[in-house]
Amino acid sequence: LLLPKKLRNIFSSRFGNEGSIWYLDFTSLEPRVLLSTKQLLESNPSLLIGDLPLAFSLRNSGSINASNIKILPNDIYSDALKEMKLSSEITRDLLKQIILPQLYGQAKSVTIEMLEKQNVRRPDEVVEMVNEYFGIDFVKSKIFEAFEKADGRFVRTYYGRHVIPGDNKPHVLLNYFIQSTAVDVALLGFKQILERLKTIPGNKQEMFVPLFILHDGLFLDVNKSVEHLIPKLCKLGSINLFGFEHQNFHLTGTKI
Repeated sequence: LLLPKKLRNIFSSRFGNEGSIWYLDFTSLEPRVLLSTKQLLESNPSLLIGDLPLAFSLRNSGSINASNIKILPNDIYSDALKEMKLSSEITRDLLKQIILPQLYGQAKSVTIEMLEKQNVRRPDEVVEMVNEYFGIDFVKSKIFEAFEKADGRFVRTYYGRHVIPGDNKPHVLLNYFIQSTAVDVALLGFKQILERLKTIPGNKQEMFVPLFILHDGLFLDVNKSVEHLIPKLCKLGSINLFGFEHQNFHLTGTKI
């Protein structure tokens, strides 16, 4: 993560000049998890505080109408600016600065102060609009309800893992939920890719060598004879993920 780009040439493929290292990573994973969770909870607000983890409650309830689920585009930030009609007020990069710090546990008040320093007009209104669009306050309130139902002992993630929070503030609990769920989504996507690689016939299977996973990225050593299959692997790891069957996550492949 900390290695300067100019030093990436220290890595080489086991295939020599016939191969290269590829990095498959999810695009805007955390905000995509947030928006997807918002849509699901809007269909049934009580799911998060049920007896089962959200992913399993959805499977058992049958209450989700796929027609009500918006398939999120590749660039969710540009799409959000257009739908909120905020393109003349803030940039795409500034929108990310509003969303991501809050998903990493930053309080809303700190976000508003940041916009004030950027000379954004009506910063409190802008944050409210963005938070409503992405469902930050809505999802945060549902997570806090579930936390209180658990007697303040743990946050149960989307897939049921119990996370012991170091702080019981709602914006911190949101961070635990979103970050943990995002890791699980990435692992589910990579699992689908790795299982598919095992089924590739002949020596093509040996042309893809998984190296390691880094948060929301999968590193592969790939022979150039099968590089054309990378987009198919990315699509495979982006769709039909357990608990998000009605949503697409976007994986992209980058040659290092």
